[in-house]
Amino acid sequence: MYDGALSSVYDRLIDFDYEGYLNAIVPYLKGRGADLGCGSGTMTAMIRALGCEVSGIDSSIEMLNVAAGKSGCEDIQWIMGDMSLVGGFKELDFVTCVCDGFNYLTHKKLAAVIAKIKGALKAGGALIFDISSEKKLKDIAEQTYFFEQDGISCGWCNFCGKDCVDMQLTFFVDRGDGLYERGEERQRQYIHSLTDVKRMLQGFDVKICDGVSYKRASGRSERLLFICIKK
Repeated sequence: MYDGALSSVYDRLIDFDYEGYLNAIVPYLKGRGADLGCGSGTMTAMIRALGCEVSGIDSSIEMLNVAAGKSGCEDIQWIMGDMSLVGGFKELDFVTCVCDGFNYLTHKKLAAVIAKIKGALKAGGALIFDISSEKKLKDIAEQTYFFEQDGISCGWCNFCGKDCVDMQLTFFVDRGDGLYERGEERQRQYIHSLTDVKRMLQGFDVKICDGVSYKRASGRSERLLFICIKK
């Protein structure tokens, strides 16, 4: 979850192929659905532009405020809360969770959320999500990154736990008057093995793609895209 100052600059920092991702999943988007962990609403708005009815759910009011202020988002229902709220929906045609939102859930919570999604979907409905792979999260553990772009300087430090990676971000945003505003964010992403995720997806027909190339996933894939159809 991204709060506070970072929510206002999130779209300037994120490096994510929304267009390519949407093209890969568009055959499964129709009717009525929910976008979990919708953040600043970029993908939610793109799904709405396809003609779908979609609700965006996120636990950060700051991110939802950014989302609601975007063009094309006027008739999207924005809901503040955790992903388990999807259990209150019925007869959905699709559920999405884009840009590693499920990595922010513990193993137990992820299993519970997937069970709620299964209950909310129609037969033949699609659950579409991606995760940062076990390989990626273990590779970036104990690494430090620095970058500058669009008037933002950011330091990103990772620390590896038993089944997670803790991330600390310190960033400085140019205010335009010669001064910079300092902010900090702490994040934790959980490592989910492919075996464990497949076990959670019983009752779905599952296709797994590389989340960067959108071709067949391999052991080298850093992002895994799951397209799951409820039986």
